[in-house]
Amino acid sequence: MDISIFHNITILKYLKDAYPLMLESEGYRVLSNQLESENTLDGHLLYLWEKGLISTEMSFDQHDQQWSVSAHVTRITARGLDYLSEGENFNPLVL
Repeated sequence: MDISIFHNITILKYLKDAYPLMLESEGYRVLSNQLESENTLDGHLLYLWEKGLISTEMSFDQHDQQWSVSAHVTRITARGLDYLSEGENFNPLVL
């Protein structure tokens, strides 16, 4: 899977608009439709989570070979907000 900066920004902006609230099921459905599949959304959420730009709970189901996302705890982090506001000037080494 290729990680799209456009998809990342779409997700982060959606979560920014909801801040300080969580993504919830409805937000997950909206983003899944915008990104065209749950798999694409899950892959980008995983990437953003690993980068520390969002906070969430995710687990991998070996049987179904897919990720499960807890949308009710998914939200943008302060680092994610800084990333959006600083754009190209964002320095991930500065906390």
